[in-house]
Amino acid sequence: MQCTSSAKDILETSLSTHISVSRLARKVGLNSKTLGDCFKYVYGSSIFVYGQHLRLENGKKLLRETDLTIQVIAEECGYREQSNFGTAFHRKYGVGPAQWRKENVIFAVFSKNT
Repeated sequence: MQCTSSAKDILETSLSTHISVSRLARKVGLNSKTLGDCFKYVYGSSIFVYGQHLRLENGKKLLRETDLTIQVIAEECGYREQSNFGTAFHRKYGVGPAQWRKENVIFAVFSKNT
């Protein structure tokens, strides 16, 4: 299933951009329905859910490893609106990005002082 592997690679290398299923399908040379069905069969997830998971995981990484603002992180994760990023983040992790950062980035204070 080379087509789904190519689609997965595109999603993984395009974290700062939300790519529509139709655009992704054109890039790999399939129609949207065929790609969506194949992708779900191979990876057990829809293209949208898989792409959102990748972008939100990237958001967690940026929250943990940088001092970028949440607005900038949202943009880096392909969200035009910080509120949409916050809503998706909260839905997936049960807490908003600011609270998640506050609870998970204790070590950053120590590493900046050394």
